[in-house]
Order: sequence, then C-alpha cells, then structure tokens
Amino acid sequence: EAWGTSRASSGTSDNGASIATELETGFINFGYPGISSLREVFIDGEASVDVTFTVEGEVLGSRDVITKTVILGVAGKVLGVFVIGTDYLASTALSQVEFTMPLTGRGFKLRLRETGTGVPYIVTAITMTHMLERMRAR
Repeated sequence: EAWGTSRASSGTSDNGASIATELETGFINFGYPGISSLREVFIDGEASVDVTFTVEGEVLGSRDVITKTVILGVAGKVLGVFVIGTDYLASTALSQVEFTMPLTGRGFKLRLRETGTGVPYIVTAITMTHMLERMRAR
C-alpha cells in the first residue's frame, strides 16, 4: 500500500475544519507559439455525491483571473423515477462537467478548489479544447 494500510482513512476534515483540495495545472500553450483561445473545459471524475469546484483560469502574463463555480454531479436516475425522453442512464460514480472559460493568450493555467467535508471523490481528467487565433510579431 502506497499510503499505509487499506484500513487507514485520512478523512476530509482536520479537527472539525474542512481540508481544502486544490489542483493546479502549469501554463499550457498546446505547442502553438501564437495566440489561442480556450473554448471548453471538461472535468471528469468519480463521485457518489455532487462536488462543487471553484475553477480559476489565468492567461500567461496577465493578472486577470476568471472564476467559475461548477458542479461535478451524479446524473443517473433510478429506474423507478426514469422518464423516457427526459432522463438518461449514467453511472452513479462516473461524471463529467463541461463549461466555457473565456481565456485568450499564449498560455493558460487552471486551478480547481474544493473545500467540502463530504465523501471522497476522484478527478480523473481535465480536458481543454482551444482554437488557434493568430501569430503575433515579436
């Protein structure tokens, strides 16, 4: 076991205070030296209850930070309350949230924060789509 025995639990609080979770990417330019725009962000994860994240986006060389609040939620319905044409089946653990993050520049950084004391969850992927804009003379 990498972190001790399987019977150990680190929990989600420290003496009653919630333990903040923070995940931060480095600055990413997608291998393109010019200007590009971030289109959509997808966060994939495994959660048995809704998890609310505060997502901050930054552009390389800018002091502006764009903040959004998103919920990685459990979308599935039990068949007893399933409505054809409205609801859809999904895993109770695997979830994805999609949102726009209006950033334009040479590099982007995302920071995810969560401060709840709910049940543990796993972030499995962060996917960003972008569009190439233009090259800028140096």
